[in-house]
Amino acid sequence: NELEENSLINVYPNPFSNHIEISYNSNELKLIQILDINGKLIFENENNTPNFKIDTSNFKEGVYILTVKNQTSTDIRRIIKE
Repeated sequence: NELEENSLINVYPNPFSNHIEISYNSNELKLIQILDINGKLIFENENNTPNFKIDTSNFKEGVYILTVKNQTSTDIRRIIKE
């Protein structure tokens, strides 16, 4: 997918089970949000680390939307909990 090739973030594993990791190519401040398929905010964190690990052990199986925003761009991914 061309969008992912030009992306600023890498998300793995996907599908995930007990955690998901996000690597980012800069240390600038970013807002990380995970929403369920109905648009309910499940997780939110603001940080400036290049690698971030999220504990997803309490997430129910299904599809989620991961959004990573910085001052100039927004990256949206569909992630799946198995």
